[in-house]
Amino acid sequence: MRDGDDQNAINNERQLKEAVSVESAKFEESYRWLEKSMGADFFRDIPHERIVLIAHNLISFELQSYFMTIFLEDSALVLCLDNPRADIEVLEQLSLHGIRGYQTYQSQQPYRGAKKEGLLRIVSVSFTTVPTTSEQMQSEESIANLFAIVNQRAPEVTEEEFNQMIMGMQGPLLRTLPKDRSAAAVEMFLRSRTRDNCQYEVFYHEDWMQTGEPSMEVLFAWRNTSKHNFLLSIAQLMFRHKLKMKRVSAAYIEPYTNRNILVMRIGIHGANGDAVWDVANTVDFMRELVTIKYFNDDDQIAHKLVSRGIIDGIHGNLLRAIVNFVHQILLNLDVNAYRLELIEEALCHHPDLTIKMIELFQLKFNPSHPSLQRFEEKKNELLSLISKLDTGNDAADTRRKNVLTQSIAFIDYCLKTNFYRRNYTAMSFRIDPQLLEHLPYDRKEFFPELPFGIFYMRGMHSIGFHVRFKDLSRGGLRTIFPRSHEQMVYERNNVFRECYNLAYTQQKKNKDIPEGGSKGVVFLYPYSQLEIEKTILTS
Repeated sequence: MRDGDDQNAINNERQLKEAVSVESAKFEESYRWLEKSMGADFFRDIPHERIVLIAHNLISFELQSYFMTIFLEDSALVLCLDNPRADIEVLEQLSLHGIRGYQTYQSQQPYRGAKKEGLLRIVSVSFTTVPTTSEQMQSEESIANLFAIVNQRAPEVTEEEFNQMIMGMQGPLLRTLPKDRSAAAVEMFLRSRTRDNCQYEVFYHEDWMQTGEPSMEVLFAWRNTSKHNFLLSIAQLMFRHKLKMKRVSAAYIEPYTNRNILVMRIGIHGANGDAVWDVANTVDFMRELVTIKYFNDDDQIAHKLVSRGIIDGIHGNLLRAIVNFVHQILLNLDVNAYRLELIEEALCHHPDLTIKMIELFQLKFNPSHPSLQRFEEKKNELLSLISKLDTGNDAADTRRKNVLTQSIAFIDYCLKTNFYRRNYTAMSFRIDPQLLEHLPYDRKEFFPELPFGIFYMRGMHSIGFHVRFKDLSRGGLRTIFPRSHEQMVYERNNVFRECYNLAYTQQKKNKDIPEGGSKGVVFLYPYSQLEIEKTILTS
């Protein structure tokens, strides 16, 4: 028995040596491949111990289906084969982390696995919890020089204010910015303390082929920006515009208060290696980027229309605004048949008709080529097509016809909108009250008198209405903030009707004075978002 145990021990020792020998050979092969294939910036930026870790994990890269996430303290490394959706796939794995830094490195020659081959993409991610090291801090001389530049551009900034602010921006963001852009970042931060819309500047590197820099860089400061999936939403936007992120660095200033401000720098390049301006319409891209935090991108409109390229993201946001308005006026007909998700379904079920509806909006409101005559022609054609819908399901057809017809009425009776402004904090519309005369039910049962004006707003986790019965009116504002998901669903069904009734009551109260009655109602529904943000901040 003892001889058998000794033999087993010898065999185990031999197998261990063979395994170590094989592992060592594979490690050396992986490390040599990194030395030969990765650029100088990879070895300059990534600490040696992490390069060793990457080489070691490359040994089992194929076993992990060519996608590996290595979680470290306050950071992560991701290895994958490069593809147009690579950033999306990476950031989907990190949805519960606030991201402070995101740097990508790409191999110069393909990684050849047993089943796949492609360029290796290595992503270095640092989370918002990572502490700022002494090496990343700016020197006193650099800070003094920066204050001098800032003081020239914004003389009202005191040295005390500047020092408090610069402490929050210390780290990779400030360290990697040239002095003029550091001053621009500080100036944008100052503006964002009192402004809700995105403060940004765009820089183009026309010599990108010589310098190796991304061809376009966006630097922005934005107040109260969500950490959950924010960078993922940007990656999805990049993918739709055939672009990709080369690097991201960010600073969250006062992140645990309601005054928190995100300052972020994004290096952008064409996904095919060309310059941004040769690949995408930069004006449309920036319009969508600076409104990206205001609209949900995880709904039927995103999955069935925007992600498939049927419509672009900015018009996807328009559809979301229309969905909320149509929901408010049709639920009086049947609260179950016209639930919010069924309104979305109706607009997504016939994408050809939805595209024509967006074209109607463009004909009426696009400042570069409005045409009311063509609008009327196209509107009548579209209404005729809708009336002929017949899938054999009478209930579904009737619902979809009503949704599409009321969506067209929304456009028809919209008097003005801020949709074509480049930088707003909410989409807003003034609606002609005559729209209420064209509802598929008796208007007087719910809205006894036509008001003078209806105003509608759709913003971040909110919708709002203002109803007035005279041009000059007085009233007030009611804010509805549900404390639970169940209360939110209930309250959501009464926003417009409650606003009308409050304004109507005020109108009766004001019968003996010149001013008419008015009321505004803002409905907030950030419940689920707040729970996710709480998880990120406390993790």
